[in-house]
Amino acid sequence: MRPSKLLGPIALVLWLPFLAINLASLPALIRSASRADERALPTATVENGQTIYCRMRLCDFRFPIPSDTRVDHFDHVKGGMDTIDGEVLVTSSQNSSIDMQRYAAQLKQQGFNVSICEECPSLSAGSTAPLGGSISVDDFGETITIRFGYFGDY
Repeated sequence: MRPSKLLGPIALVLWLPFLAINLASLPALIRSASRADERALPTATVENGQTIYCRMRLCDFRFPIPSDTRVDHFDHVKGGMDTIDGEVLVTSSQNSSIDMQRYAAQLKQQGFNVSICEECPSLSAGSTAPLGGSISVDDFGETITIRFGYFGDY
């Protein structure tokens, strides 16, 4: 076989990894371009009354709040292109203590890996899809503060 006939396949093999990397990042670049006019990113909002929606320039992250609660307010929300950190204050709508076990089950049902400390009482959870999300609660009562964060790979 002549060397010139080998150049085409060799060039293709050398360009494939470069092409794959660029194609894999294409959805994030399109999402970033579509959000170019949104100056207030990252942001966290309440979606459907029971889900916190974290919107960043390159990524989105959602997590549920405990059942039978309402969001009082967000605090310390900050981040970057694919990161967000903040806190959300949540209060029981039943005027009773928020049940840690019930919230842990709710998070597991949404695909989170959850660990709890009964003695503390505290809960921490990590998202499995998308990877990179985390939430934690250090004290359970009628009102709780949920700390959340996300660091993505878009």
